[in-house]
Amino acid sequence: MTKHNDEIFKDKTLSLDDHHYYGCTFHNCKLVFVGNAAFTLNANHLYNSSIVMGGAALITIRALGYLYHSGAKALVESIFDAIRRNKDLPDSGVVLG
Repeated sequence: MTKHNDEIFKDKTLSLDDHHYYGCTFHNCKLVFVGNAAFTLNANHLYNSSIVMGGAALITIRALGYLYHSGAKALVESIFDAIRRNKDLPDSGVVLG
C-alpha cells in the first residue's frame, strides 16, 4: 500500500489500485483503477481529471450494466442505494436477490 498525503499531481496518469490519497490535489490527471486492490480517496480535489476503469473493474461495471438491462434493475439499484447511503458493502461479496 502506498500512501500519499497532501501531494499535488499535474498532468499524470496514476494508479488507484493499492494507493491511498489523502488531501491531495489532481490537475489534468487520469486516475486508473483496474480492480487488483482496494484504494482510498479522502478529502482530495480533482480539477479537469478523470477516473478510468480497466481490467476487473471494467468487467464489473459492464456486468452491472448487463444485469440492469436484463431484468435485475431493482437489484442493481439496491447496490447503488447502499453506495449513496455510504453503507459499506461486505468483503465477502454482495448477494443479489
